[in-house]
Amino acid sequence: MSNTIDPKSIDQVASFVEACAELQHSLSHPMGEGRGEGSSRRFRFTHPSMSATRARTLRKQSTWAEKQLWRLLRSRRLAGYKFRRQHPEKPYYLDVYCVEAKLAIELDGSGHGFPSQQACDFERDSFLASHGILVKRVWNHQLAKSEDRNTLLENLWRLLQEHAPHPGNVAPLPHRREPDKPKIPSP
Repeated sequence: MSNTIDPKSIDQVASFVEACAELQHSLSHPMGEGRGEGSSRRFRFTHPSMSATRARTLRKQSTWAEKQLWRLLRSRRLAGYKFRRQHPEKPYYLDVYCVEAKLAIELDGSGHGFPSQQACDFERDSFLASHGILVKRVWNHQLAKSEDRNTLLENLWRLLQEHAPHPGNVAPLPHRREPDKPKIPSP
């Protein structure tokens, strides 16, 4: 008799326990109480590896660029469009997603410049396109400077207006910080 444990069975047990915990949690909050814009139907994960716990962990471990973009988009700040972070979509988690416009925003660091990663990104984008989701890829450095952020917001607004127009919306004004007032020395 062997005393080794099959790693596959550990993963299966962990998945089962996680699924049970999610089911129990969803039953204790049938209307999404205390969960923002909850609904009577909970999101059903369609892939065995998808979980709310994983999405929550990804949100907590956001990169600086994800945090910066989220500050600009959260709470319907961009022309009233609602965005979600780390939204599960089949086997993928989308960095930022607008359900209304079916627009995913993927933030790419320097690792996405390599051919092998670009092939993976192309495969992912093709899969999402086959499900009617448009993917907008943004380099992290585009969020570093104020003028680049403003250009990005303007481009996102145009994309959103093309896919799910909000009548009466006007292009977002550039976010500018007031210049510092010179300090007048006191006598």
